[in-house]
Amino acid sequence: PPRTPEARRAHFTRAFASGVTTVWYESPKRIRATLADLDASTPGARVFLLREYTKLHEQQLLGTPAQVAAALAQPVRGEIVFVVAPAAAAKTEPPPEAVDAQIDAMLAAGSPVSAIAKALADRGLGARRHLYARATARKRLHRDRA
Repeated sequence: PPRTPEARRAHFTRAFASGVTTVWYESPKRIRATLADLDASTPGARVFLLREYTKLHEQQLLGTPAQVAAALAQPVRGEIVFVVAPAAAAKTEPPPEAVDAQIDAMLAAGSPVSAIAKALADRGLGARRHLYARATARKRLHRDRA
């Protein structure tokens, strides 16, 4: 990560915007400051820190940035790598009935199942393949009722 706090925070924010797990290497002199900046930019992130891998004083820590910083050995020495899984976005999934209602409305409008799955996935209502299967099942249900 960059050396200055502002640059580190901005770098972490950009890196985690995509929701991808990342691997970082850091100096033992800067690891506490880096974890503090990580905590400031992404406090709910999950961190796995590995210090002195395959050596006598190996240390493995898992938790939030603050928990990992608190558990680090004093003084911090050795080679450090840390893996960060960004905090899950605070998404509240709509109830299944709401998704089904949207699927039913789109089916009634004559939309094809593939278009329904794409539109709902673009709205963040789930994975496209799951929505496709759900829309297909709803279409069959309506067809069987008719």
